[in-house]
Amino acid sequence: GTPQTGTASIPYASIPGFLYITGVTQGNVSSCALSGVDGSVTSCTIAATGFSATNAPSGIAFSGNWVYITPGAAATDVDVCPVSTDGSLGTCTVAAKLVLPNALAVSGDYLYVSDSSGPPGVWSCTINNADGSLSCPATPNYIEASPPIFTVDTLVGVAVTATNAYMV
Repeated sequence: GTPQTGTASIPYASIPGFLYITGVTQGNVSSCALSGVDGSVTSCTIAATGFSATNAPSGIAFSGNWVYITPGAAATDVDVCPVSTDGSLGTCTVAAKLVLPNALAVSGDYLYVSDSSGPPGVWSCTINNADGSLSCPATPNYIEASPPIFTVDTLVGVAVTATNAYMV
């Protein structure tokens, strides 16, 4: 064969980054556009509403084009909302009803949800990437140590790596 040259035209539009803030006193979630140059916040708008001010959203985690928010519209809910390319959130729906979910973390195909009802426990829910739905076990995984290394009634945070989970 002989070498050939050519030209290709591929349409591309840069999608700005967004910062999402849970409004723990307002009962909403805000979406703030970020500057690609220095990461500064350029503007904020309300991205999702319908949460109770008394059970305002405190946990947020992303998996693909889905965002999980807890507590959701009720204190027992983990809600899921589609994320649009412009940073807006679509209609949020209940993804799972647990006990008192508060903090969230995504690792692989799982959403880990800390439960503030005590004793300390973490739900390990499988994520369905096609529709954002969750499949959660009947009970959370409880944390036990002998002898006890802490005495708490609630679990307020969770972070997950490929091999470890860290809980607050």
